[in-house]
Order: sequence, then structure tokens, then C-alpha cells
Amino acid sequence: MTLVVKNLTVAYGGNTALDRFNLSVVPGEVLGLIGPNGAGKSTAVNAMTGIIRPNEGSVMVDGRELVGSSPAKILRAGMARTFQQAQLWRGMSVLQNLTVPMLHAGRRAAEIRANEVAEVFGITHLLSESAALLPFGARRLVEVSRAMMTKPQIMMLDEPGAGLTPNEKEGLKDALHTLAETKVSVLLIDHDMDLVMTACRRVIVLDVGRVIAEGTPDEIRENPGVVEAYLGVGI
Repeated sequence: MTLVVKNLTVAYGGNTALDRFNLSVVPGEVLGLIGPNGAGKSTAVNAMTGIIRPNEGSVMVDGRELVGSSPAKILRAGMARTFQQAQLWRGMSVLQNLTVPMLHAGRRAAEIRANEVAEVFGITHLLSESAALLPFGARRLVEVSRAMMTKPQIMMLDEPGAGLTPNEKEGLKDALHTLAETKVSVLLIDHDMDLVMTACRRVIVLDVGRVIAEGTPDEIRENPGVVEAYLGVGI
């Protein structure tokens, strides 16, 4: 599936949180979206996935307009997402958390799919663990895995690297590349510059709701406007 976003704008009162945002993701691409705190990254994801309705603009998947659709309808259209805070059912095991989105297909089918996804994301050893007892990084990986249960063709990951150990980050990058090989499109939103710059071939930079740069990781690192937006913080 191809995602094309044009002129997406979100305003709250007199403040424009997202200003004519454009984006395109093709099948099998891992695209990075970065920016300082308050740049509009989460607003963009919320507008694309139906959590909030944009004031104007278009979100199209394979030519189908999704603006105005509910989050559930957008999920059925093949676009899934995660949130900055892992949202797991703490009273369930990891396996039970994973199977919830697919229980309509039957428990056996859901468990088979859960084991497939767990292997991709390196969490097979956690399946019997209680979600309530998982460290933060492991909860993030479980949430990302759960989002893949319905076999979406477009994945939006909001801060999936937060709290991960170096080994877990390497595992996440490997998993993203595995998804890309199956033609799943990934939009990776993260503050971890090393993760984004090594996992993505193309990166978009937001600042104060506007796209200020787009290009390869090397081009982004050398862009004066990006360096200024990050106040000299190395990227």
C-alpha cells in the first residue's frame, strides 16, 4: 500500500500545530519522522490515524481518502499505529495481549499468528510473562508486535525505541527491515537519532509544525536548518 498525505493542517484555536504537512510512503519503505519536542510529530500521526480530525488536507491509502474515517475504519484499511505510552492489558500475559486483536479468527489462529510475530520481534521468550511485570523496553516491543497482529500494510510507530536496551534496539531495527522485505511500509517517529538514522533511508524533519527538511540520513545530518532546530545537538 502507498500512503500519500497532502497539506495536512491541524489548528487549535489560533495556534497551528501542523501546517500543510506532506508525506508519502511506498511499500517496503522505512521512513523516519523526527523533530524537537513540540514539533508536531504526534499531531501528524494522530491526524493520519483518525485520533484527531485535521482542519484541512488529505490522507490517502492507495487512492482511498481516509480523512473523516474512524480509527477502527483506518485500521481495517490496513494502517496500524502504536502510542508513545505502551498500552497493554496488565492483567494478561504477553501471549494474551498479542492475541486480542485476532480473537475473531479463533484462539488457535490467533496464537499461531502471535508466535509468528513474537519471533520477528524477538519476544518469544516473553510470551508466558505477565504484561504487568515487564520492563519498559519489553512493553514497547510487545505493543509494536501487537500492532502487527492484524497484518497491516502500513505501520506508524510512535517512539518505539524509548526505553530499549542497545540489544533491543538492534532487534527492533532487524524487525523493521524484515517487515520492509514483506512490503510493509513503516513510519518511524522517534527521538533516538541513532535508531532513526540507521533504520531509515529517508527522513523528514518537522519543526513548529512545518517540514523543514527531507532527505537521506547524511543529508539531514548536514542540513543547517536541522542543526539549528536542534540547537546544536548532534544528530
